[in-house]
Amino acid sequence: MFAVLGPVEFDMIPGLEEMEQQFGMEYAEHALFGRKPRLQFVGEKLDEVRLTMLFHFSFCDPEAELEELKDAMTAREVLPLVFGAGDYAGRFVLTSLTVTAKHNAPDGTPLIIGVQASLREFTGDPAQSPPPAVIQAGGAMPASGRLIASMPTAAMSPLASLGKAVTAAKCALVLAANAAVAVRSIRAIASHDPVAALARLPAAMRLAGAAWPALGSASYLTGRQTFSGISADTAIVSSNTGLMRSDMRMLSVGLSGVTSANLLSSLAAADAIVNRSDSLRQSTTLPLARMAARSAIRMT
Repeated sequence: MFAVLGPVEFDMIPGLEEMEQQFGMEYAEHALFGRKPRLQFVGEKLDEVRLTMLFHFSFCDPEAELEELKDAMTAREVLPLVFGAGDYAGRFVLTSLTVTAKHNAPDGTPLIIGVQASLREFTGDPAQSPPPAVIQAGGAMPASGRLIASMPTAAMSPLASLGKAVTAAKCALVLAANAAVAVRSIRAIASHDPVAALARLPAAMRLAGAAWPALGSASYLTGRQTFSGISADTAIVSSNTGLMRSDMRMLSVGLSGVTSANLLSSLAAADAIVNRSDSLRQSTTLPLARMAARSAIRMT
């Protein structure tokens, strides 16, 4: 897998052909009489990502893949963009899709579809005010000045730390879920098409290889949280993501040793691993949601 945008997976199978990223700065131009205009720095431009994909009937259902992208775009959801190595790129929206039918069956069914997807960074809606801060006894009081500026940064940003831990855990769980889907899809075709199953193994190995370090980071970050009222939740999330890390690493190693001779037995073992990992992931969802809620309403 190359990246995931919320539930939408890019290159879970060999479909991504090209990625283009655009970064920039915004400058205002001020006209002057009899002289060249001057530029004044305004701020950063929104990041943009353009993905060029090819959906081929030999490894996916082209129409289903396209519909998934269209649903994500029309829902206007703000989704996290996470690259396969676990790097969180920020929140993006799908702004446009350019579709090219490259080859159709005699009945008109698309067999090969080319898609260009444009993503744009989303930094927030100015029409929606952030939730009011809730400060309890012992909580940090927003302030400014030399006294506050001299305080250690770590003592001032527990909410930022919690938010980072929640984001890391969410992204890691998505990567683990994608690895599970890849293993199950390979096992489903292995008995009647072992050649195609073996061809898909490298993609599954990349998924597992991306998931286990991301889960390790999530386990570490959530384990460091000390917020009152959610200590049990952080302990569960930290423990479960740590166990899932071991599973994904075991899966990555196991898939690397698959051959045509041991294909079915190896996939059966891999399926048992992802089933165990899925069970851990499901039991992590609720405590992680409570952590996210605490971060969102800014309570300490």
